[in-house]
Amino acid sequence: MIGDAEEQTGRLDEAGQARMIDFVSDRIPGLVAEPYAEATCLFTSTPDQDFIIDTAEDITIVSACSGHGAKLAPATGEAVAAALAERTALPERFAFVRD
Repeated sequence: MIGDAEEQTGRLDEAGQARMIDFVSDRIPGLVAEPYAEATCLFTSTPDQDFIIDTAEDITIVSACSGHGAKLAPATGEAVAAALAERTALPERFAFVRD
């Protein structure tokens, strides 16, 4: 688990860097696996790795979380807009509170 985002340096620790070098070396023989630059990123994630699409007090919240949301954001937005325009129920799968 990664701690507070404000404590992140954007760099891999030594163990993480060694794992990446080993990974690249194993899969691409002959490539100089030493990084010349590095960066890390953080993204939001729900416990079940799914989106949040729900309504509370007449406000609809759409959060595509979990990293993969960026590539699905346009389709998600279109589906939610259509459901709201047609006044159909939002999928319970994406509710704030989940079983």
